[in-house]
Amino acid sequence: MNNHQILLVEDQEDIRMLVREVFETSTLNYTLHEAGDGIHALKLLETMTPSITILDVMLPGGITGHDLCQYIREKHHSSQDQPCIIMLTAKGQRADREKGLALGADHYLTKPFSPIGLIGLISDIIKAQVRMGN
Repeated sequence: MNNHQILLVEDQEDIRMLVREVFETSTLNYTLHEAGDGIHALKLLETMTPSITILDVMLPGGITGHDLCQYIREKHHSSQDQPCIIMLTAKGQRADREKGLALGADHYLTKPFSPIGLIGLISDIIKAQVRMGN
């Protein structure tokens, strides 16, 4: 099975640590990359193509999760290997969810979230990507 590249973009260190710890206890074959703001995330995205990106919406530095979602979709618009995008945010209103999905997010999770549920979702995504040959 491929080693999947996962990018976690989250400004809150405690949430990044929680997700990292849950990933470490999973049986997933992955490499986790982390960014604490949109600028660092954009630099990572210029040099790598994660198979899964987990985005917070509200980020410091002037680049939001929405901006990053749109960037990823535009960068890979003609590729059949579209990265999966999960929005993981405190912005849980219907309009927020609709905006995230309209920009190209595949999944929209709100905080507080279930770390076990997140790992389950990512495991399902990886299994689907493997079936599709990604």
